[in-house]
Amino acid sequence: MLNTILDSELAEVEYSEKLIPELCMNLADSIRISVKEENYDRYRIIVSVSIGQRRQQSVHVFHSFLWDPERDGFAAATYENCHLYAYVVVYAVYLD
Repeated sequence: MLNTILDSELAEVEYSEKLIPELCMNLADSIRISVKEENYDRYRIIVSVSIGQRRQQSVHVFHSFLWDPERDGFAAATYENCHLYAYVVVYAVYLD
């Protein structure tokens, strides 16, 4: 699901520092809505979207928080074109 959304939303996008913050918010919202439509009722869905300009650099993303490895889960996807890269992580945190 993540790869499909990223491919459709970012295929023709060029990097612009004025447009990227709004694009990140819109992508996070559409991904969150798509995941919630899968009926994960007992989970809080957290979506993190990072988009940057491709300029022959490397990027490392690190997230840290309390985690129950038996019930919590995540999915991640990356996207690249000649202008930008995107890294998306969706966390599903179980609610008691």
